[in-house]
Amino acid sequence: MFENRRIRAAAFAGAILIAGTCGTVVLPSVASAATLTFTVNTTADTHDAHPGTGVCADSSGHCSLRAAIEEANAEASGSRITIDVPANKYKLSLGTLVLTRNKTAIVGSGVVVLKETGNYQIMSVGPAGSATVSDVKM
Repeated sequence: MFENRRIRAAAFAGAILIAGTCGTVVLPSVASAATLTFTVNTTADTHDAHPGTGVCADSSGHCSLRAAIEEANAEASGSRITIDVPANKYKLSLGTLVLTRNKTAIVGSGVVVLKETGNYQIMSVGPAGSATVSDVKM
């Protein structure tokens, strides 16, 4: 009786060993760093509808400052992102703009970024990111 159990256990272990060595290993694809430019075309403070697609667009198809930053964060590490922001006033109603990674340049032309009521900072940059901000008042 015990001999029969040992044979089954050995056969099962051998089947696992064979399956493990003969199986195909599929590794996830690794996204490569990109160089992208997003042009802000709305003053609304909206989220990117689908971060990581390489397209800055909120649910209405517009590129907000927040959506551009969210899309920049979703790009592969090492990417260089330029966010062109036309002259206007941008009121933040959804909290702090957070850059988490990548080298991001926010290029304005007389831009004013204001926060709505609330106790939060306008922008923060995480340790894996870097930012250059030009011609933007905060």
